[in-house]
Amino acid sequence: MFFDKSDPFRVVRTTYEERFWMEEKTMENRVRLVEPYKEANLGALDENIPMLLRQYQFPDTFSNEDKLVWHDSDRFLDSGSGFRHADSCYRKYIGVGAHDIRLAQMFGSWARSANDEKIMEFMMEIMEVEKMAKWTGYRITGRVLNNGHAMFSLALFAKHPKSETKVYSGGDAPNVRKKIADSVV
Repeated sequence: MFFDKSDPFRVVRTTYEERFWMEEKTMENRVRLVEPYKEANLGALDENIPMLLRQYQFPDTFSNEDKLVWHDSDRFLDSGSGFRHADSCYRKYIGVGAHDIRLAQMFGSWARSANDEKIMEFMMEIMEVEKMAKWTGYRITGRVLNNGHAMFSLALFAKHPKSETKVYSGGDAPNVRKKIADSVV
């Protein structure tokens, strides 16, 4: 999947067989604006608006020299070797298999509490992108689909050594909608 150049927030899907996608390069590449984290509120959001679970050294906009790889968790559950690989990664890092009913809850908790190094190690392994770049940051978002299943989006970012791209950690960042009291702007 790639961002549609005419609308940077509209995602155009590619074939189901694709294991991951890389952002299409434009003059100014912008990541998707997400909702701030709010405990136990994932299912209350619109399906199309993901909620930030965690980010580390992740951009709002980035240069053409930088790299961004994104993968949705539902893509890991296809049959065959891809599923077996994902199941192995979930068991190794989260402690439960891909079909365990507790996975969504345990993954969300793990993503909020694990250290950054362990999260990046997990993401590189499950996405099978260890050798593509020297990854410098990540972002994990989640949403609940109309069918009631939670879906998580995993993104890895590689900042080019000569890039002037600004990166952010946590929810106080321009790529996260701002909270004012109990409302979001």
